[in-house]
Amino acid sequence: DLPTILLNSTLGDTIAHYNALGYYPSPSVLEALRSIQRAKPLVLDAMEQQFGKRTLDSLTLTNRSFHVLEHVETIWLKHFVTFICQHDNIDSLIWLHDGVWLSPHPSPTLLIAANLHASRALGLDTPLLLKSTPLLSSAIAAETALLAGRPPPSFDPKPVLRLGRPSLSSPLSEPVAQAAFIRMMARTARTPFPPEVIAIDP
Repeated sequence: DLPTILLNSTLGDTIAHYNALGYYPSPSVLEALRSIQRAKPLVLDAMEQQFGKRTLDSLTLTNRSFHVLEHVETIWLKHFVTFICQHDNIDSLIWLHDGVWLSPHPSPTLLIAANLHASRALGLDTPLLLKSTPLLSSAIAAETALLAGRPPPSFDPKPVLRLGRPSLSSPLSEPVAQAAFIRMMARTARTPFPPEVIAIDP
């Protein structure tokens, strides 16, 4: 996750985050990180020229990379979801931060076609291919436990009070993120889950 954190923060913050974890990048790794940092403004300028300039009130030099990349990701997902809805009967769609939950499960052929369509719409030389994960059994288990009066399992860490400047957080691993979303759905569920639920995440 080191390059990912670097894309969304400054070089100094990235190194400080890893030093706090006990990791100290070698000279060759530091030079690679500096190369990425130097290239970021040119790449972001090109992306904004192609996909539109970001004009958010919260935009700063520090978070510019995050907002520009999120904008492109949103455009890609719009093309992806629109293509699926035009070629299949979708009963339920939940738009997440960086993916969608769809019901019923689209066919593998349709998912690949939607991936290719969205990538072509953005003019990508190499198509992005999102993976899909069936989560029907997990959703049913969470709903069953809720209706039976059992509280959903909670593995959320206790809040930590940090003094001074907060450190960066590493991205959640996919299993941890899925488990957190299942718990959230179970806590707020009021109606039965749809017959098929899948998570799609780039």
